[in-house]
Amino acid sequence: MNEAAFFNVDNTLINIESMFDFYHYWTEITGNKDNSYIENFQKDMADNIPRTIVNEKYYQQFQGQTLESLNDKANKWFEDLFRKQQPLIHKTIERLYLHKKVNHKIIFVSSSMISLLKPFAKYLGANDILCTTLEIKNGILTGNILPPQIIGEGKQIAIKQYAEVNNINLERSFAYGNDISDIPMLETVGNAVCVYPKTDLLMYAKEKSWEIL
Repeated sequence: MNEAAFFNVDNTLINIESMFDFYHYWTEITGNKDNSYIENFQKDMADNIPRTIVNEKYYQQFQGQTLESLNDKANKWFEDLFRKQQPLIHKTIERLYLHKKVNHKIIFVSSSMISLLKPFAKYLGANDILCTTLEIKNGILTGNILPPQIIGEGKQIAIKQYAEVNNINLERSFAYGNDISDIPMLETVGNAVCVYPKTDLLMYAKEKSWEIL
């Protein structure tokens, strides 16, 4: 059987929230000055609205965009990002390259979208991406996303399905995450690694004797 290393992306491999960093870039280059979405997002987070609902609202912002246009803007965002800053978290990147050396499959697992993750996957040499799937009709984004959402339990579901299809030994595989929402993903494999974990995850990781990076 094969072995794999599953990586959460935002705040695990990169030091930004890709979805929201891109959203600010997208509003700048499209001239969209409506701040109502950001205001509503901040309110939702303050009110502890489930992230699945927050994500649904996020992807609705791209309704009516063509996939080609979205991909083009995402590629330009990626290039602009590296010109402005160094977004990679080096401790985790070093681990990624160590996994590649021993021929582990490198899999990104994220609630972000393929358009934003694909440039990072190409740059870092990832084998596959498990992420939010956008509903597209005739090349146009509907604003809807397809189940399962790749967050929380959805990450676990996606990893197990991927492992079955690709003959992955999960007990011998690794997973890297930084947030308490990554616990289902981390519990799916035999080797869980927490990257700069937040307090709740840090306490849980210590109880489980997980590695803390």
